[in-house]
Amino acid sequence: METASYGEAFEAEKEWLVVEIFLDEHHLSEAFLIIWDAASNRAYVPVGHLSKLLELAIRADVEAAQIEGWIMDPERVVAIDLAGGRGEASGRAVRLSAQDWIAQPDDLYVAADVIAEWLPVTLNTELNRLRLQVVADEPLPIHRRLEREKRLARMRAVQGWDGAPHYEVLEAPYRFLGLPVMDLFLSGTLRAGPTEPGAATVPQSNAYNVRGAGDLLWMQGSWSFSGSPTQPLNSARLNLSRRDPAGRLLGAVGATRVELGDVHASAIPLVATGRAGRGVTLSTAPLTRAQTFDRTTLRGQLDPGWEVELYRNGAFLGTQSEANGRFEFSEVPLVYGWNELRMVFFGPYGQEREETERIFIGSEMVPTGEGQLDLQVVEAGTPLVVTSPDFQNTTGGLRATASYEFGLSSNLSVLGRATTTSHHNDETRTYLSAGARAGLGSWYVGGEVVADPRNGAAGILQFQTRKLGLNLSGYHLRAFGDFRSTALGYGSAARRAETNLRVDGALKFGVHIPYQLQWNLRDQRNDLQQHRISARYGLRIFGTQLSHSHQLDVTRGELQSLNARATLRRRMGDWSPHLSADYRIVPAPRLRSVQAGVDRKITRKLRASASVDLRNLVDVQLGVRAGIQGELSGVRWGLNAGWGQRGGWALGASLAMGLGPDPVDGGLMVSTPDQTTRGQVVAEIFRDANGNGERDPGEDPIEGASVRGFGNRAYPTQTNTSGRLSVAGNPSTYTELRLDTGSLNDPFAVSTVQGRSVITRPGTPARMKLPVVIAGEVDGTLFVERGGQHLPLPGGCVTLRPRQQPNRPTLKALETRTAYDGFFYFPHVPPGSYELGVCRSQSPDPTIRRPAPQPIFVGLNGTVVTGRQIVIRPPAAPHSPSPRNRVAASEVDAATLLDLNEGTPEARAQNRLAVEAERRALLRARAADGNFRVRIDGDPTVQDD
Repeated sequence: METASYGEAFEAEKEWLVVEIFLDEHHLSEAFLIIWDAASNRAYVPVGHLSKLLELAIRADVEAAQIEGWIMDPERVVAIDLAGGRGEASGRAVRLSAQDWIAQPDDLYVAADVIAEWLPVTLNTELNRLRLQVVADEPLPIHRRLEREKRLARMRAVQGWDGAPHYEVLEAPYRFLGLPVMDLFLSGTLRAGPTEPGAATVPQSNAYNVRGAGDLLWMQGSWSFSGSPTQPLNSARLNLSRRDPAGRLLGAVGATRVELGDVHASAIPLVATGRAGRGVTLSTAPLTRAQTFDRTTLRGQLDPGWEVELYRNGAFLGTQSEANGRFEFSEVPLVYGWNELRMVFFGPYGQEREETERIFIGSEMVPTGEGQLDLQVVEAGTPLVVTSPDFQNTTGGLRATASYEFGLSSNLSVLGRATTTSHHNDETRTYLSAGARAGLGSWYVGGEVVADPRNGAAGILQFQTRKLGLNLSGYHLRAFGDFRSTALGYGSAARRAETNLRVDGALKFGVHIPYQLQWNLRDQRNDLQQHRISARYGLRIFGTQLSHSHQLDVTRGELQSLNARATLRRRMGDWSPHLSADYRIVPAPRLRSVQAGVDRKITRKLRASASVDLRNLVDVQLGVRAGIQGELSGVRWGLNAGWGQRGGWALGASLAMGLGPDPVDGGLMVSTPDQTTRGQVVAEIFRDANGNGERDPGEDPIEGASVRGFGNRAYPTQTNTSGRLSVAGNPSTYTELRLDTGSLNDPFAVSTVQGRSVITRPGTPARMKLPVVIAGEVDGTLFVERGGQHLPLPGGCVTLRPRQQPNRPTLKALETRTAYDGFFYFPHVPPGSYELGVCRSQSPDPTIRRPAPQPIFVGLNGTVVTGRQIVIRPPAAPHSPSPRNRVAASEVDAATLLDLNEGTPEARAQNRLAVEAERRALLRARAADGNFRVRIDGDPTVQDD
């Protein structure tokens, strides 16, 4: 191990250190050069380099020994004369001594404590980890860029944004029967008397609900059943599915999704609306694709007492409360480009969580030359298990659909569809559809014609575009003949024609106000014409979220109604007040209902809430409620008391928990009730002593380590004493994980696994291994030979390319640029065999040739390869060598100081020893002549090829 001078010499107490530099949790550089003064215990930091990393407008003039620029604002001037020992920083006078700074050829190095007086940062040096931590006192320019990149990374985390996962894909194998996980919900009430509909004073009822998930028949199984004292089993559901974002299901079919049991039949334009029922579905389309031209449906499980709000790109779209344990936002309108659909879930006691889906709308939805197939056979409206002997399906029927869309070019796709439907009156109809979607510049248009061979036809034209910062969309549909369907209706109120226009945008008056305006004109077969105008907008200011919606209805030219709803939420420390109101403006102004409440966080696992509910202000209905909710060892409990004018008093209690096998420690795990809605990744982090990537007997686990996700997302969990940790994953996307090397005690510890893109599913954890080895270092100098002299080559590109090794992970090629004196440095080089040379893509000088690569080997314990010299020589003069000395011209041109690649292995070893011994002797001589420190441990050794 050596520490030698870099540039001009300085006193022996000072030495160069190569450290990693972090800004908060952001890793800025893994090779940042500082000067450490052991006598004064101070770190000297290059001001120019630091300013570039933090993206500050500050420049270091080495020759004049001056620092100039400004911080965040041109008014906050920084002008410091180091030689004069004074200056100005943000309006404050600055004074310093000669001991506070060191001039070097590449930069001006200033003591970290002095820099903290000029810039809004604190610099902490951790010598044991070779780390420089920057703590910002205020947001810096780099923070804004990192935040933008973080938002972009969150969107790119969905497979489909850039077409592929970022790491090798990992998925747990499916099993015939796996141990399931379950979520249990139990609630009960005591009431003074019978409760009128809509007059409940507590969120609980006398009911139970059980949900489960796990592998079944080599598929992902999810099931649920619920009941009450009056009906012990009032619903049951079973769904079996396989999902693969990469489209590898069913072999050559390339399906992304297969489902059977209780499924959801998606909407069919002009033919049928989306409905749940029993059947089977198959699709080869991306999981993030819109289900129709510009609309999609979101559905899922909703716990008792919860409600969910839906936002699209920040704009409020609607809210739903728990009903039968499910929620569904049908026909959600989408805008041109990427749509971030954010669902915010609010629990009865102040809980809050979010789920996000992203869907792309545009002309390149179907790649050129590829097709997307959708098959559905569903008995809509009928569950797989009918629990009531009196059940009758009065709203649906058997539906069979086959649809295929093909991409003709990057901006044109065509589709065909055949559908057969039967209804509760045993009427059967067949529909044949044909359509196209096209991209015309910034316009995305589509059209479809549907024919009922015996009754008529219908057509629809749709468009989406973005102009002047506004998203514009619309459609026009018309039916001809006696065309009828469940989508358009059957009776006299069936739609004959409909026109819809929508504008989505945002106002900016110091705050961001997203809004949506929509106009709809419907012409029915009974000659009734209806206009509907609706508006929604949202506003977040000073931590307060305001959502407002209006709806105006006009029939036969007369104003029928104008209704509105407003919600207000705010978070103030541990307090979360909320207010909502429904009111009518026309025909007669009336405040229909008002609900006000507040949630209070008492501890991390204990909350209290209170609310007042006022309804029907003409015939007043007043209700008050208070409750407390907590969590104990994963079991959530709640107690409520309430009183209402029509319901009397009531007491309610609830319990909820998740049960399943513990994927980390084994045994039974009791957790919060979300086991059936999320997947899990179990990461095992261990010291890989033999480098084979597997944990063998005797290899130690690493405790206290953590992982990071894509976009540098941090996970708070750490490995236990067995070296294992668990991370929740979203089953609809890839969960991308890599080792957080900053959580390890050894700054040179790295994983031979770059990362994994994991497909998760509820009930079956995916397991990944992160073997840890000690990285090495490689440094040296790049020279160019001119006029018989070896001159340092600054700015040259040096590469370290891995050699393929059997039974070893594939390593990544590394590149770096040489400094002003030709010095190059590769930190954190994973163990393996490499070839050191100049980059292939860029030759430093067209008149010279690249030298032959030098073999490099980094062992499992962190080999330090130092002092390598690469000399680039001009082509040798033409001559006629004797046959005995004849070698390839490229080998002659590629010679370094000694031709280390020539001769027998013993000769090559002696050449390397000679070069290393000569280099170390030169270092000692320079140390004796100059005044800088050189530390050399051990004698030179030879690496085997």
